Formats: sequence, structure tokens, C-alpha cells
Amino acid sequence: MPALTLEVPGYSSMNGTYDHDFATAETRYQLTAARFDGVIVVAPHIETAYYEYTDNIEPFTLDSGRLAIRYGDRDPSVKPHRFADWDRLTRRNRPTVNGVQLLGGTIVTIAKAYLGVDRPIRAHKLGIGVHRDLDGRAVPAPDATATRVASVLAALARHWAGLPPTDLAELRTAAGRQVAAGYWADAGRALAKTREQIAALREREQLLIRERATLSALVPPEHDERTPLPPSRP
Repeated sequence: MPALTLEVPGYSSMNGTYDHDFATAETRYQLTAARFDGVIVVAPHIETAYYEYTDNIEPFTLDSGRLAIRYGDRDPSVKPHRFADWDRLTRRNRPTVNGVQLLGGTIVTIAKAYLGVDRPIRAHKLGIGVHRDLDGRAVPAPDATATRVASVLAALARHWAGLPPTDLAELRTAAGRQVAAGYWADAGRALAKTREQIAALREREQLLIRERATLSALVPPEHDERTPLPPSRP
């Protein structure tokens, strides 16, 4: 595993290692510093496609500019679930920061990570929430802890974005493979539904064409289509 010295503005440097799993698209960071120890797993975040439920379809892309963050290692005995946060309580080696253990994960926008290149970055500036484990419940972490975690995640996002282009391409492709089959099927269902709607609109179109043809004989030649309809008789 490559060794890593992570510079986090406003805090002491972090030592650790990182390792890619090109099958799962994950990069595992093992980090240690004063009052910070644990594992953070980073992977490309593929935007969720809801082709069946929205008219505003964003084209599928492997590079959304966002990263999925998970605290700790997945327990191999826990079956993966479509909801990435499903196993948050069983993940091992979750980071302990300022004496509290983190829980869950978040989504980081890489562009926002560059807001903190020379100073700590607060969680809300990074657009994230930071949660701690309180008897198995996710509760907001104290402000000081949240700011430190946000600053570390921003530094990790910058490190990840600076990986060799070949590694980034392989990680993004691996992330795409994990969701492609489901999205492809979803797009197929949405396409079938769209074709049904188009067929119904064409049928309505032909009906209206016939109605116009029937009514045309009763409409004066000088009639302007922009003229409002006369009031209906009681």
C-alpha cells in the first residue's frame, strides 16, 4: 500500500496508507493523527437515475464530480445492499475523532473541497453533515469535530482527484459497472412508458385532425383562429 502524508490546513499532518480496490471502485484510506484514527473509504458517486419518475433526465456520466464517503471497512459477513448506508453500524475501524466515533458517511463535491486549501473548512461550506455514533443512533457531531472531519474529507477529496488519470478512469468505470445494469433496465421501462405516451398523443392528434376537418365546413372563411370562442348558451 502506498504511504500517505495528508496535509490538512489548520491541523497536524496525518500519516497513513491508501489502497485501491478496482473491483468495488473503492479507495481505502487508513489515517492516523493526534485525536484522529480510523478508516475512510472513498468511491466515485454515480448520480442516481430515476428515468421512470422524472421528466428532467440528466445524461448518465461516470464523472459526476462527487465522491461517496463511508466511515470504516465493510464487514465481509454483511451482504451489500442497494442503500450504501445500510451497514453503517457494522462497519469496522470507523474513525474516532476528538474522542467520538463517526457513523455513516456523506457525499463530497470535489469542487467544494478546494475551498479549504489554506484553512479549515466548516461542514456546511463543504455541503455535508457529520454524525457521531450515540448508542447506535446517528446524531450531529460537535462543531469542532465536524469542522475537523470536513477539513480531512476535503483534503482526501483533493488527494483522490489528484490520482493518476488511469487510476481515476478505472475507479469510475468500476463504479459505473455496479449501477449500469439497474439503470439500463430502469431506462428500458421508462422508454416503454414514453412510447406508450407517444402512441396515445398520436391517436389524440389524429382525433383532433378529424374534428377540425368536420368543423371546417361550418367555420366562416374569414374567421381568425385567435378570436376568442363565443360564450356558450345557457
